[in-house]
Amino acid sequence: MSAAMKTASLHNRPIVLRSAALLFAFMTLAAIWGCSTENGGTNQTGTPDEQTAIHRNWWNFYERGVNRMLRDEIQGAREDFETCLELRNGARFGYLKDSRRIRTYGVHALNDYFPNRELGICLYFQNEPEAAARRLEQSLREAPSARAKYYLNMARRQLTASAALAPPQIEFDPATLGVWTRQRTRVISGLVKSPGFSRDVIVNGRPLFLELADSELKLAETVNLREGTNVVAVVVRDLTGRASTNTLTWIADWRAPQIAVQSIQQRAGAWRITGLAIDNEGLRSATMDGRQLPGSTIGGGQREIPFTLDLPAGGRALLLLEDMAGNQLQTPLSADELVRELASAPGPVFAQAGGDGVADVKTAGASSSSEVPMDRMKPRLALSIADDETAVVYHHEFFVTGESSDPGGLKFITINGEDQMTSGRGSRKVRFARMLPLEMGTNVFEVAAEDMSGNRLTRTFAVVRRQAEFLNQEYRLTVALPPLQPASMDNLALLAHGKIQHYITEKPARFQLVERNDGWQSVLLEQDISLSKIASKEVQLRIQKILPAELYLAGKLLPEGRGVTVQIDVLETGSTETLLVEDVYSEEPAANLDELSAGLVLKIKQRFPLLDGTVTGTSGGQVTVNVGQSQGVMPRFKFLVARKPADLTDPGAATLCRAGEIPVTLSVEQVARETSRAIVLPGEGIAVVRKGDLIYSR
Repeated sequence: MSAAMKTASLHNRPIVLRSAALLFAFMTLAAIWGCSTENGGTNQTGTPDEQTAIHRNWWNFYERGVNRMLRDEIQGAREDFETCLELRNGARFGYLKDSRRIRTYGVHALNDYFPNRELGICLYFQNEPEAAARRLEQSLREAPSARAKYYLNMARRQLTASAALAPPQIEFDPATLGVWTRQRTRVISGLVKSPGFSRDVIVNGRPLFLELADSELKLAETVNLREGTNVVAVVVRDLTGRASTNTLTWIADWRAPQIAVQSIQQRAGAWRITGLAIDNEGLRSATMDGRQLPGSTIGGGQREIPFTLDLPAGGRALLLLEDMAGNQLQTPLSADELVRELASAPGPVFAQAGGDGVADVKTAGASSSSEVPMDRMKPRLALSIADDETAVVYHHEFFVTGESSDPGGLKFITINGEDQMTSGRGSRKVRFARMLPLEMGTNVFEVAAEDMSGNRLTRTFAVVRRQAEFLNQEYRLTVALPPLQPASMDNLALLAHGKIQHYITEKPARFQLVERNDGWQSVLLEQDISLSKIASKEVQLRIQKILPAELYLAGKLLPEGRGVTVQIDVLETGSTETLLVEDVYSEEPAANLDELSAGLVLKIKQRFPLLDGTVTGTSGGQVTVNVGQSQGVMPRFKFLVARKPADLTDPGAATLCRAGEIPVTLSVEQVARETSRAIVLPGEGIAVVRKGDLIYSR
């Protein structure tokens, strides 16, 4: 039997004690080996060097190799790791795969067993970058770690430093390339290709967190836009500093087209209407009753298109304009209405709409006379929201329409001081529409109309923007973050704890940090626990019972070789199960602590994505939902359940389903690619949940 087969047999085959003699022999060996800790098979009374000489087990060689790495004894460490991996004789058996946790003998286990990674690091330090890269890539396939990514970057940099390689190439997806938009944000998506391995990606001056340089990187980053022209630069640098820049230009347009009717004249039993179709950035299309306006060019970007229309008495026509960004204006033109409004003062008629909705705008008359008689009449002003009304919404914008008229002609229409009449001064009647941005809380808007004589009328309304109930922080997953270990690294551990706590609570908060008001020191004193003992499993269980947190973030600093790993184990307090482990690594942790802490928290947040979906069925006390592995769902993932709002255009108005006073929660038990099955908490909540209900990440 080969050594590898013996190893597999040793670790996977159940041990059957066939006789008392065999049992006695096993007990004798256990006594010789001595008591082992959870972190290895090392005798408590000896150093890793001494134990390796006595026992010659694969884990003894691994522990000695780690100890040698801390002393910078690279060649000796390399030999020990090669022995673990059966590349060198010396151990009774070897174990060939990296693992976060591996059984050694009996019930004993070793945490953080990374012989391939550590051998790769030794090879890097001994200027064998190609062999180092192979070992580090294998380690990442078997048990990903930040330390492996760090040194794989270093090995790849050695490999590419002297090569004549092309700089990175940035290929944007076709959907990203569209110039015009009516959105407030856009996503830059594409692919970055780099034979020298892309290490830094900077979007609009903001560096993205990127641990592992690679020859191909998928790019997906959201960019906030301002009205008008936005030039967005993407800079990519490879491991040796070769750089490329690619830019995108987006024109954000949040104003709809306008219509100006200039005159109406009677011609052979009909009324001839002349006017202009106008847009501040450019028109994509202009149609009258479904037919393209003469002189217009589809997609031509014309800012003004003159038109002439003949309508019989009582006739109507529908004018539809769309600008390059997709904003639309729909206006019915009525010959009879225009005749009535223009009979006393012929001249331009102006209509306007704004925002990224579709406004149904009626044409109106206005005078273009340069001599406007003095009047003391204030303009008329009507809005789609009643005077002094307060609207409650969950959107970040509010769509308002209005109409103003004045016999002497309108000079201004403003919303909070911003003029809504981009042209058409002196128009007698204006209909407008705007999408108003909202801050969280109460937003007060003043709409004012002023005529050519200076008469002014104002209307005030308020819009309260509320946060959706399912986004309230009180429903976020609760987490506890005890002091980082070990106590021997107090200063660095204290600084790291503060920075990690800062990024955990940074808004918008993904978690709700639970802590005693009197702090961790009080918790430790109350439980008679020293800081050095907080890493103990028993101690962690005691603390978890004190703090009402669903997740326990056990952080630690691990001196490894020439650097330090900052690692957090995320445990579910109810089951004490470790849900995930995330880490970051640096040879200079003190200098890079802010970046390391931000990256570590980001990695944890990415494992708990904010998702929404729908309940697709209930059966046997369980619920099926339409999100799964592809969306980032994992076992123990938690969802809130909400009932669809009456206004489907504002999903934030959904109300949480409750069992009594307790919001109903789904806890995922089984995960498939696109679906998941979950139990309902509390159990009686199953009677509340219906097919079609909405779900949102807790």
